[in-house]
Amino acid sequence: MFTGFSLWLVAAAVFVAYIGFPLLQSATANLLSTLLDRQTTGIGMGLFNLCNFISGAFSSAIFGSLLDTTSVTYSINPLNPHGPHSIYSNLYFALSLIAVVALVLFLWIYYDRSKKNDYD
Repeated sequence: MFTGFSLWLVAAAVFVAYIGFPLLQSATANLLSTLLDRQTTGIGMGLFNLCNFISGAFSSAIFGSLLDTTSVTYSINPLNPHGPHSIYSNLYFALSLIAVVALVLFLWIYYDRSKKNDYD
């Protein structure tokens, strides 16, 4: 999201992202193992890892093809109005919005489920 900005700002953003991914990955696996019953935990964890590997491969290919687009001159990211870096900024801004929507949906579904379990 900060393409064209200071190298230190980009390095700090990459540092936070690279630390956050393994933490999120292990927390998600832990949550999944607690939600599944004992008989299906192995299958669920295997399917979880399979989906992670496949989505990583497909998303790399899709994002790579999107980054090859050189005709983008407008920016949808209000934090980065730079013209020559618009495709990177737009892509990461859209990914950030998707992450926020996913977080809101997760919290809504997870807390709604925990409320139902409290009343049971």
